Amino acid sequence: IFDRKAGRWYGESECPITWYCSEAQAPLIQHVDTLPPKILLEGAEGVGKTDVLAKWLIWRSVIDFAAQPVELGATSPTQPRLERVRQAITQYCPEEWYTYRQRDWLFRFGTWPQIRLVSAHRRSEAQGSPIQGFDWVAHAGDELQDHLDANPDIEARGRRAPKGNYRRLNTASVKANAQYREFRDKLQNSDNKSWHVVRLPGRTNAFVFEQHWENLKHELSPREYERRVMAMDVGREDAVYTGWSHEENIRPVPQLGCDDVTASVLAQWGLNNTLLVGYDPGRRWDVSLLLKAYRQRGASKHSWWVVGEVSTKRTTTEEHIKALL
Repeated sequence: IFDRKAGRWYGESECPITWYCSEAQAPLIQHVDTLPPKILLEGAEGVGKTDVLAKWLIWRSVIDFAAQPVELGATSPTQPRLERVRQAITQYCPEEWYTYRQRDWLFRFGTWPQIRLVSAHRRSEAQGSPIQGFDWVAHAGDELQDHLDANPDIEARGRRAPKGNYRRLNTASVKANAQYREFRDKLQNSDNKSWHVVRLPGRTNAFVFEQHWENLKHELSPREYERRVMAMDVGREDAVYTGWSHEENIRPVPQLGCDDVTASVLAQWGLNNTLLVGYDPGRRWDVSLLLKAYRQRGASKHSWWVVGEVSTKRTTTEEHIKALL
C-alpha cells in the first residue's frame, strides 16, 4: 500500500499481484545490480521480449522510482508496435495502479512516476525527431533494431537520471541489417562497460509448449530456425560465399600466353579504357575493385581478373574517387 500524501509505503497489500516469468527473464525485469545500466536483449520470436519490457517499466515505476515525480520513456519503431507495449503494460498491473491519457500516450502511476510512450517514426526531416524535448530517468526500447537512428536522441533524454545512472532495456530481433550488427558489435567490443548484450533463445520461455518449438524446427529451414527460434545471427541467405580455396581463388595475373583485351572489351563505352572499376559504397567503408580482362591466345572468351583494390573509411563518394585516381 502506497501513501500518496506521505510519499511512502504503508503496510502490506491485501491483494498482491503475482507475475510469472522464466529464470532468464527475472533478473532482467528486476535489473539486478550485477547487470550494467543498459541492456540489449536479443530474443527469439515468441520468447516474451515485449512482456519483459512492460514488466521492466512497471517495476521501475512502482519500486525503483516510487515517491519521485519523474518520467520514464518507452519507444517503438511504429505506432502499432507502441500499442502492443501499451497493452502489455495494462496486462500486468491493475487499473487502480495508474491513470492513462490516450492523447499523450501517458501512464501516471499512483506511486508518482509516469511512463510516456513515443513512436520513433519520423514523418519528415522538417518535423524533427518526435523523441526530442523529454527528460527521462530510464528508457525501454521495443525492437530497437528498427529505430536505431533515434538512439542518439534517446541517449540525450537521460539527463534527469539520478547521478547519471540512465537505465535502459532495449529489445531486438536478430535480422540481416548491417547498421544493427555494427551497433551491437560496437557494444560487445567496446571498453565501455555500461552495456550488456543478452541473448534469449525461444526455449528459455517456459510458457510456450515444447511442441511449438518442435513444429517450427520441422517447418522452417535450418537457417530460419536458428534465426527465429535460437536468436542466432546467421546472416542473409543470399550473402553466403562459396568455400575459400587458395588454389582456386588466388592465381598469378596472366602473363605469358594471354593478351590484355580490357580496352577492346570496353571499347563500346569509349577509347583507351584500360581498367574496369567495381564500386561498393557503404556506411563505413567505400571499396573499389580494379579489374582487367585477359584472353588466352586461341580462346574465344575472356576472363576478368581483380588486379587491385582501394578502400577508404568514412569518406564521401567524391573523396573516395580522388583516392582512387
